[in-house]
Amino acid sequence: MHTVEPMLYSMVVSVNDQPHSLLSGEKLTIHPKDRIRVVKISTNVPFNIGIRLYCQMFDAQSLVYDEYRVVDLLSEQVAFTNPTLNIKVKYYEQEAGQVVFLVRPFVGDWLEKASRTIDRKKRIAVLQEALRKMPGSEEIRSRLLEEYLKAGQLKKAAQLLEHLATKAPTREVLDQLLDLYKKAGDTQGIISTLQRLIELDPNDKDSRYALAELLEKKGKLTKAIAQYKALLNLASAEERFDLYVQLGYLSAKAGKTKQAIDYYEKASSLHAKDANLYYNLAYLYEKLGNKKKADYYLEKAVRLKSSDLDGRIKLAQHWIDEGKYKKARPLLEQVLKKRPKSLKALLLLMKVAEKTRDSSRLKEIYKRILELRPRNTTVLYNLGALEYEVGRLKQASSYLEKYVSLKPKDKAAHALLFDIYKQRNQAEKAIREAETLLRLGTHDLDLYTYIFEVLKNDKDYGKLEGIMKTAVKREPRNVQLRKYLLFALLQNNEEQRAMMQMEEILKLEPKNGELWLHLAKLKEKNKKYVEAMAAYKRVVELDPNNDQAADAYLKLRLRGFEEKSTQ
Repeated sequence: MHTVEPMLYSMVVSVNDQPHSLLSGEKLTIHPKDRIRVVKISTNVPFNIGIRLYCQMFDAQSLVYDEYRVVDLLSEQVAFTNPTLNIKVKYYEQEAGQVVFLVRPFVGDWLEKASRTIDRKKRIAVLQEALRKMPGSEEIRSRLLEEYLKAGQLKKAAQLLEHLATKAPTREVLDQLLDLYKKAGDTQGIISTLQRLIELDPNDKDSRYALAELLEKKGKLTKAIAQYKALLNLASAEERFDLYVQLGYLSAKAGKTKQAIDYYEKASSLHAKDANLYYNLAYLYEKLGNKKKADYYLEKAVRLKSSDLDGRIKLAQHWIDEGKYKKARPLLEQVLKKRPKSLKALLLLMKVAEKTRDSSRLKEIYKRILELRPRNTTVLYNLGALEYEVGRLKQASSYLEKYVSLKPKDKAAHALLFDIYKQRNQAEKAIREAETLLRLGTHDLDLYTYIFEVLKNDKDYGKLEGIMKTAVKREPRNVQLRKYLLFALLQNNEEQRAMMQMEEILKLEPKNGELWLHLAKLKEKNKKYVEAMAAYKRVVELDPNNDQAADAYLKLRLRGFEEKSTQ
């Protein structure tokens, strides 16, 4: 037996027929397809008696006798996990030392493995693992990018490209990244990429235009204005006109009125016959309170487009907004002479007639609009209201009936129809409208009173009971509604429920002697003598001269019910 502590001096390993001498503790990097064999082990144990090799992951002792490929020892799956193989030299169970094999596939191995993987998801997983193992490999990164694009995984593809763009922000990479962000609908990514393209080339007009438009769309007006201003130095004269107009528009939208005026005036110096610029300038000067300038530009616009019907409509709209209805009317009438079916002109003229209270003209305009738009609810309602105001109830109901067929939840329209039907003694229709109003949440007592009178006259007590029962549930403290319900219950011979209803009413009207008397009689009729006697007594307390109640009370006492009532 060896009495000295065993020690490994060195190990000679053949890798693809090339010897490598390793001291104890040293590491050797090998490839999965390398052929390896342990050629020599040097220890302090005589003749290496009792010396053996051990590795947790494979039979290391077999390397002493034969040459093997690493992949055959471990399997391809394990070999591609970058395993670390601790090859321990043991003297019986004592450890004499160890050498370490680091198994590392090449880039080409990963790419080959990916190519051999048919399933795309698994292929992407292989390449992802490869990139984790070899993060500096651009070949693997490029191949993974290609697979992401084919699989439509745009977000992941963009992340890879961002790595390239950060490392080497070339035009080609940024263009590709921009295209990816567009396909993915990633607005922030698009903005970031466009900004980097501009940093790469400050004279890149296309990127600046795209960035300005996107910033505008996202409501980042100040940043959009800055990009459009930068484009002025790169633009031609024709392009500068469009840019001035755009800058004027955005400045106005951002509340920078004076800047907007400055840009619009610069635009007008390039195109003096663009009436729209003058309209805008008129509006902006009006906003600043400079009426003289506003009128000056408005007149220029009208002169330039005196034969333009759309221009006249726009000007008329301006006058209407300013409350100058008499100026707007002739402009709109001129438009309608040449374009009688211009809905826009008719609607504006309608506003003029409404504001000037020209009812006859307004009615005529409404009818013309209806010919063009028979389902225009505003016109239908207004026509109905106009006819109602002048007492033409039949015509009013015709318009309003069409209106509520389109707007069934309009309470005001149903209320008008209800009143019209009442005035025209169309009880069935009035009841229907009253019920509709109740469903829509209108619970005026007048509605219930009308329903009560009509259904009472029609002797439709069942329907009356149902309506009033719902009403009482909604407004339990409304005495009149309870009385309507009480009437229906009595007519339907529902005396038990009627007595309950009387008691509820008397809680709200405790001094109603007449109702106490009715309750007493009904209790007595239903042989509830003790309760009847109490009710009669209450009547007498409220009206000591009520002989009828006093006699009834006395009769019940004589029959012996007084004693029961005190028990």
